Amino acid sequence: MKIHNNIYYFFIISISLFIGYFIWPLIKLSNSNLDIIGEYSQNNYNSLNDFIRYFFFISIPLVSFFFSKVYFEKKKINEFFINLKTENSIINSDYKIYFFLFFIIIFILFEFFSLSFLVKKIDLFHDGQQLSSSYKNIIDETLWSGSYIVIGIFYETLANKILWETFDIKSIGLARFTNLLYIITTKILLVLLSFEITKKINLSKLSKYVFFTLLSLILLSCIDYNLNSGEIISFREITILLTLIFFINSINSNKVINYIFIGIIFVASFLWSLDRAIVLTIFLIFLLFYLAFNKKHIQLITLLLSVFFCWLILYLIFNDEFIFFISNTLSVIKEHTYINGIIHPLPFSDERNSTRATKNLLVILFSLIISINILFKNKTRYPNNLKIILLTLAIFCGLSYVYALGRSDGPHIKQTLAFPVIFFTTFFLYEILYFFSKSINKLEIKKNNILFLAPILFLYIFIINIDFNNIKNYSQRFSSFISLEDKNFLNEEDIIFINETSKILENEKCIQLFTNDAALLYLLKKPSCTKFYFVYSIGSNKNQNEFIAELENTNFLILNGKTDSWGVPLNIKYPLINKYINENYINFKKVGSRLLKIKKN
Repeated sequence: MKIHNNIYYFFIISISLFIGYFIWPLIKLSNSNLDIIGEYSQNNYNSLNDFIRYFFFISIPLVSFFFSKVYFEKKKINEFFINLKTENSIINSDYKIYFFLFFIIIFILFEFFSLSFLVKKIDLFHDGQQLSSSYKNIIDETLWSGSYIVIGIFYETLANKILWETFDIKSIGLARFTNLLYIITTKILLVLLSFEITKKINLSKLSKYVFFTLLSLILLSCIDYNLNSGEIISFREITILLTLIFFINSINSNKVINYIFIGIIFVASFLWSLDRAIVLTIFLIFLLFYLAFNKKHIQLITLLLSVFFCWLILYLIFNDEFIFFISNTLSVIKEHTYINGIIHPLPFSDERNSTRATKNLLVILFSLIISINILFKNKTRYPNNLKIILLTLAIFCGLSYVYALGRSDGPHIKQTLAFPVIFFTTFFLYEILYFFSKSINKLEIKKNNILFLAPILFLYIFIINIDFNNIKNYSQRFSSFISLEDKNFLNEEDIIFINETSKILENEKCIQLFTNDAALLYLLKKPSCTKFYFVYSIGSNKNQNEFIAELENTNFLILNGKTDSWGVPLNIKYPLINKYINENYINFKKVGSRLLKIKKN
């Protein structure tokens, strides 16, 4: 790329961004779900607006850059697609790198067993989303028919149930441990992803060791065991990381089994986290094109058959629940953005969260631009396998921003940085090591590998927290933590409420919340009378009417929770339910700030 061409590209991209900025507020479809009261309905805002705006904001610079490359550098479009051809070269295995893989995973395990089990107060809203659904499933064994699932049945219901039944303990401590297991799984997957990428790059052995250890270390630093820290890489990415690992492993080979696993992971993602399932659905379209383009017809058919048979198996396993699963999933896709939505800020403006959103949008845009630019380059510096990896990571950079388009607050925007971090860390580490390859090769010839790598390996010792006393006493500490009574995770006001209300509700088979404090169901050891245990996400008039219909045998309601101020007040958000409650229930008792209502005789 010549210097004057770089200037042209800079101006073209800048003008394209200005056009995207100008078009952004002009895209304004009216709200099509006025019965769902939230920020979107209050602003007559369509949930598709943010998605369309994002598409044009990213696409205009990308398309402009692509055709600028063709025009200024006389590139042929087929050159771009030819570089998507895989290289079925035989890679000589270097078994020393497995030592580094083993070393890093051991450190991750040591860190996990070193953890201090902190007793933090429960989040009645988010923790309740996992606790109460799991508890109801233990009572009545229902899945989607008994609980309106917003994220995924495994995340909200099955994971905690499995651990509770395994250890024969139903506790908040064990539920917290579930999330710790998710995090260590994510950490190991990040290392395995780094390992697979490392095997595909064309660097010397010593350079690969450096690349692998540094890439792993940087990615591991993006997630920790502080469950309230809002880390860059979330454990919700588990299914996507698994897909990437199997895909990258198969790039330079004709492996079929990998695509069986990818099909399994794709279908399982709908049980894990619906937003991740949507991302994988779009990626699956790219993957089918990639396999067809590379004439990997057996792999393509294997993937399609794997997906088909996995859906068939789910249908046979869940039986009648499968119909509720489909209905639940379609309802969430259609309604949840309207329920939970926060309008995305205008980039380059002074609107709330605009600065963070603009940075992320630019990072995503440049990851895609870099991957396009590399796909036009010759093979010497960037072999096709690496080009495909970088393009795949860039695609996930772009797709993962959907997490922020449904709810554009700080934490959700922050989580969209996960794949840009993976992309740019991979890209810059490769560039740096390629630049210093001659110097590193000299060290390799002199057999100074260990001396060169020692400082990097020592970084793991300082950055990864290891406490051998904690490791030694792990079993005892774990048993004590999961056996803690619920009151250890509650403040004094909540303890008083649970103690007093438990006596009142002792003979009730179920209770119903009209509060966002979802954990109260678990804490009172009562299932929800309706499937809407997570009241925050009831949404439409259809769901409100279903909620009312299921209240028939409900004697007590709990209102005025601590988290009811999160968003539109429930009496305004759900007018049909509020009217029914006012007509059919009367005040029974106020305990602290919360109110119990009892059904009229």
